[in-house]
Amino acid sequence: MKSAKKTKEKTCKAAQVKKNKVERIKKLKARRDNAKLETIFDKLRTICEKEENVMPIIMEATKEGATVGEICGIYREIWGIWEPPLAI
Repeated sequence: MKSAKKTKEKTCKAAQVKKNKVERIKKLKARRDNAKLETIFDKLRTICEKEENVMPIIMEATKEGATVGEICGIYREIWGIWEPPLAI
């Protein structure tokens, strides 16, 4: 009984943490300058395509409120998802 109760408490706590994170991201996206950020994202795409140093533009993007998920989404858009070679 105790373990089932603890599991339920952990599940509830995890759901609350997730809800809080989602709310924080929504608030961030509402208060930032999304037009300016789209311009920065376009620059990031160009830099990625040229395979140049992305760190300066990443720093600028995060300063303006970009999330790690948005930045990684651009990486996936340009380079795709790496899959290790299958060795048999």
